[in-house]
Amino acid sequence: MTVWIGTDWHLVDYNYKANMDLKSPNADKILTKYRESVGAGDLFIFLGDLCHKLYRNEDELCAMLEGLPGYKVMILGNHDTMPESSYYKAGFDIVCNAASFGNLLFTHKPVYLPKEVNLVNIHGHLHDKIFKLFDNKHINPYGYCHGTIIALRKLLAVFDQQVKTPEEFIDRKPDMDEMLEFNRVMRPGNVFDLSELIINGPDGKPMDETASKCMLDDEMEILNDLVFGFDDVYLVGKLGRPDGKDENDAVLEK
Repeated sequence: MTVWIGTDWHLVDYNYKANMDLKSPNADKILTKYRESVGAGDLFIFLGDLCHKLYRNEDELCAMLEGLPGYKVMILGNHDTMPESSYYKAGFDIVCNAASFGNLLFTHKPVYLPKEVNLVNIHGHLHDKIFKLFDNKHINPYGYCHGTIIALRKLLAVFDQQVKTPEEFIDRKPDMDEMLEFNRVMRPGNVFDLSELIINGPDGKPMDETASKCMLDDEMEILNDLVFGFDDVYLVGKLGRPDGKDENDAVLEK
């Protein structure tokens, strides 16, 4: 199973002069990339803003997304204002405000993380903007995948190669108009736990040993090697190692 991430597709825009919906020129490219990449047993996490905030054409949305493979999780963005039932009807299996896997927190808008909080926020909303001068706890996938999709492990690997923000810049206050308050996001019942889906596969059962035992081992090795290169802030559910030294430290020191 591969975990895929996408955000801010804006498949349909609104033309204010013509007072009408217009399909985005990138919509077909995005959906073709999805169909060519995502398998039936994969998990897709969408970080919000599927269309524009005035969009209400449920039938058209269902037609655009018809037959998209994989188990699909939708995290609502500020433009996702249709009833949740419309997104379920369009093929999403889970619709929520935020989701988590271990110490990874998935949201649409970035979350202001207090310095002492041991979480990393994978978010959308900002499109090509990133927190280069804020901290090392936010990942915006949009630029890494040109607004389409990217595998989670590839996203983590690319992010790991970035130059980290110097410590003297960490305390800079971000633009709170573009962020969510930490306590508001983490209130009880607001964050959907993805651990069972990621560890056991979308059907809730152990992955097929004949087809994917080696793949699962590979995923564990890659996550151990990559995730814990980020100053041990990415503790990824049961696939991660406990805090402390182990055989991967020699790899990380390289």
